[in-house]
Amino acid sequence: MTTRPAHREILSVLDRPNSYIGKTVPRPNLDRLLQGRGLYVSDMELPRMAHVVFLRSPHAHAKIMGIDAGAAKQSPGVIAVVTGKELAAVVTPWVGVLSHLKGLKSAPQSAIAADRVCWQGEAVAAVVAISRGAAEDAAEHVLVEYQELEAVTDMRTALDPKTLVIHPALGDNLAFERNHDAGQIDQAFAQSDTLVE
Repeated sequence: MTTRPAHREILSVLDRPNSYIGKTVPRPNLDRLLQGRGLYVSDMELPRMAHVVFLRSPHAHAKIMGIDAGAAKQSPGVIAVVTGKELAAVVTPWVGVLSHLKGLKSAPQSAIAADRVCWQGEAVAAVVAISRGAAEDAAEHVLVEYQELEAVTDMRTALDPKTLVIHPALGDNLAFERNHDAGQIDQAFAQSDTLVE
């Protein structure tokens, strides 16, 4: 008795923009990874390479009253400690745009927050050092003074006109709205000869 091997549908180049669900996805690098021969960014060591660790806000919304990075800058192996105000002198904030979402509102965003954090985990300083460990150790010596502000954590509450507007220049907390007109549904059912229950 012979058995046929199970049919395995392989994705073609034309399928890639479409669904991967239920398909066998080609993994040309799988053998190398399973044999422990994978190379990851943290495994790489290049000449003059530096590592960066970001100090992040524990608050969802707060003013940055001050940053003391003096002790961190003196830590062994530290190349630089950069704050948002220092970075703002050389990096222009960007505004998010999506061409398929006309009318999307997005506040200017900086690589590192300068005056105020608007979400928990937003970077407030970057510590650059000769190793990741040195950068992590130095980051513990960066002291940030925050003035905690009211946070908006619920999506529906955020749309209430009485709720604090996180980015006042945008007018409200609504980033995007899309209305879909499906036509006169009640009229279509009334004119239909099929009864739906």
